[in-house]
Amino acid sequence: MKRYLNNDKGITLFEVLAVITIIAIILPILFGILTKGQNHYDNQAEKNRELSNISYAFKIMTADIRKKDPTDSSKFNLINEFIGPDNHSLIVSRGIYTLDSTDSSNKKIVINNETIISNITDFTVTKDSNHDNTVQITIIDEDNTKHTTSITIR
Repeated sequence: MKRYLNNDKGITLFEVLAVITIIAIILPILFGILTKGQNHYDNQAEKNRELSNISYAFKIMTADIRKKDPTDSSKFNLINEFIGPDNHSLIVSRGIYTLDSTDSSNKKIVINNETIISNITDFTVTKDSNHDNTVQITIIDEDNTKHTTSITIR
């Protein structure tokens, strides 16, 4: 054993080939793991961005609903004032939120020609069936995930 430890001749061709073979096996595995991790991160970041955009859209729609002055003291009639005739629009004092589907690959919600959110599949506004004084807004994103909020008029 001492003879091998004190050998100053260097490494053999067999040892070099063994190291290259091990590296050739390990590198693709590591590269695959890193690539998969980066793809997963990118997908999650995109989903978080979409969720943030939908939350923002709900937030400004809620603020616009809360700002509307009631023209009738009846909450039931007030709720009906918000809902467009096709259930794809939300009527507020500063305009009408509508689903713009002129570009079928990029549907979006607009108000006064300003895009609020894009890359959605559907946008509906209905009266909540369980509460007479509640508007229910639903946005379905391009992954067909349904996002709903309910806004109660007090």
